[in-house]
Amino acid sequence: MSVGRSHSVVVSVPPRFAGGVDAEPAFEVIRAGGWSMVADPAANVHARHPGGLVYAGWLPAAGVWTWRIRCTDGLRTSVLWTADFSDDVPTAAVAAYLGALADGLRDEPGPRPPEAGPGGPFCPDVAAAHAHLAATGWEIRELNGRFVEARHGEGDLLVAYGVLAPKWHIPWMLRVGSGWAVLCTVGRDGPEVWRAVFDGDAPMAAVAAFLAAATAPGAVACYADSLSSDVLARHGERTRLRPSRPATYPRERFPS
Repeated sequence: MSVGRSHSVVVSVPPRFAGGVDAEPAFEVIRAGGWSMVADPAANVHARHPGGLVYAGWLPAAGVWTWRIRCTDGLRTSVLWTADFSDDVPTAAVAAYLGALADGLRDEPGPRPPEAGPGGPFCPDVAAAHAHLAATGWEIRELNGRFVEARHGEGDLLVAYGVLAPKWHIPWMLRVGSGWAVLCTVGRDGPEVWRAVFDGDAPMAAVAAFLAAATAPGAVACYADSLSSDVLARHGERTRLRPSRPATYPRERFPS
């Protein structure tokens, strides 16, 4: 979470800790896809895919969930699947999710196989989730017929899929707790940095793109004052100094 707006010190951190203080990379994906966009008086940004089925909201004034994605049926009368990203989810991962989602929606509407919905096929079962995670470098920690849990890298990224355990506390998931949950902490058992949750019917390709961006190798440069003290202490590596600059707010970029 940002602790100030006077940007000066730039540090390098792993991509999973780069934070979401700058939403512009995700906005670029939305604009490139032709989504309609509008900012409200509270500086939240609301976007809708051209097909009308998917809503994406950047809601920094709303509380826990900074990004909220909703897919509805053609009449917008019922929600088909959801995705939620907390404060400090890396914007690059949100942008990757939205980009893959837009690719899956490109051919909508049209006939779909039973195991797919708007945006593409969803993850059909725990075995498919296990196979995907194992193939992309996640260490499987727990697996049974209804649930898989895995860690990545230093163990500070934890992902779960299936009928999620009570510790995830996600009562709003549409399929009675079935879906994806991703938790990032400082160190294996350190304080929480961010979390993301995806309903079980969320398109698998978009979830995979999010996970790939969150686990990308290398380092990302960002302002130190946009990171928590825990992240700075464990992962921050100073790169250079920059003069302060004024913040740019969403209401300056989008009509109300």
